[in-house]
Parts: sequence; C-alpha cells; structure tokens
Amino acid sequence: MNFLIFGKERPKLSFEQDPEEGTVIRCDNKYVLDYDPKKPITWRDIGEKFEGISFESERDSVVEKLKKLCQTDEERMFLTKFVEEQQSLKFITYRTDKLGLPHNFNDWGIEAKEEFYKAMLDEPALIPQVWVNWIHYDPRDKERAKRRGLEPFRVDFLFQGETSFFEEFRKIVVEVDNIWHVADFEGDVDSFLKSPRAKPSLTKFTEHLRKDRWLRRHGWEVCRFSTLEVEKESSEYLYSEMCGYIAE
Repeated sequence: MNFLIFGKERPKLSFEQDPEEGTVIRCDNKYVLDYDPKKPITWRDIGEKFEGISFESERDSVVEKLKKLCQTDEERMFLTKFVEEQQSLKFITYRTDKLGLPHNFNDWGIEAKEEFYKAMLDEPALIPQVWVNWIHYDPRDKERAKRRGLEPFRVDFLFQGETSFFEEFRKIVVEVDNIWHVADFEGDVDSFLKSPRAKPSLTKFTEHLRKDRWLRRHGWEVCRFSTLEVEKESSEYLYSEMCGYIAE
C-alpha cells in the first residue's frame, strides 16, 4: 500500500502484526491519499478527499481548499499562478485538439465548457505541505535527533505527473523561501532588514543544501524559489522554471 500524507498535521502512523496479512500500517491523518507512485496525482484524486465539490467550479473548489493548507501568502500565490498557467496551456492544446472551438472561451457552449473543466480535473495537481519523510524520536536519542535536523520532512509542494512542456513523467518538489530561510532573526521581516544586526546564516543555508541533496538522492527533482520571485514574476515564468523549460 502506498499513501501520501499532506497538510500541517503530523503523520499519525501505527502498525499491527496480522497473522494473515503480515505487517499492517495504518494512517489516521485527515489528508491522506492512496496513490500509485508511477502514475500522476490529479486534481480529481485530491478532490475525492474533499466534500461538496461540484460542476464547473469543481477544480477551483479543490484549489481553494488546498490554499487553506498552505503556510504563507507566497505559497498561496504560487499555487494560484501555477493553476493559471496550467489552465492557460491546457486551453491551447484542448482547443487545438477539438477542431471548431472558438478562440474565446466565453464563446464556447455549455457542453464544451463542461468537458474542458472535466479535462482539467485530470491534469496533475500541485499538492501543498506534503510529508516526504518522518522520524519519530525522543530528544534524548541524539542520533535520531541529528537525522531530524539534516533530513527534510514536509515540503511546500509536490508535483507528480506530466507537465505541459514535457511528455515524460516528473516528480518535482517545490520550495518557496523567504529571508528567514537564510538568516538568523526573530520577529517581523521588515524590522529585521532595517536592523544593523541583520546577518545571513550559513548554518541555515547549509541545512537547505543538505535537504535538497537528500531529496535528489531519493529521486525527487527540486525547484526552489524565493518569495520575491513568486511575488514579482509571471505565472508563465514560475511554471516554466518549475518544469525546467526556458520560455523565449
């Protein structure tokens, strides 16, 4: 059994030994998804975990619920821009495949719009706050506590599937970093930047380098953005950078 845990809630894992089935692992998290690591994880898959999803706003309803799981405004903004660009690219290919559709989406008939929304649900999702690793430890256990500081546990976003630029199957982890990811400070960011004591932290920077290497060793592609990029750059830029495609 393969399952994916997402959301801020720590993994609630337990196991029992069954005389017939062997070791049975149980997960009691609210947001847990059974999935195939060799197949795309779609908006439809995620939508099945939520209630009250219906008709043309179905995918948008899924996105809005996922935004509530994000930790920062910049993460929510990244998710919004990702969805905008994915839909824009899907619109172009869908219209090309379905000959005779008008260039303006508003001129489409109800059936054509409904089919398009259904097609969007089968696009790969961008899932926030995904647990990629978990170590239960007692702080007195120095070895496990050390691993806890060196390995990533929850990532900002996970994408599994085909992108609009490449046909090959991709597994991408996206991280969105603010100043506190590379500096030592407490409190408000603006106050910190104005402070004469503001200084970068090589220790924090090293932690991220180690965690990125861990992710890559375990088969993930890693794409790290700054909050400045997320705020200032276009949806096309962010999507293409995530996919490793340079738009001309």
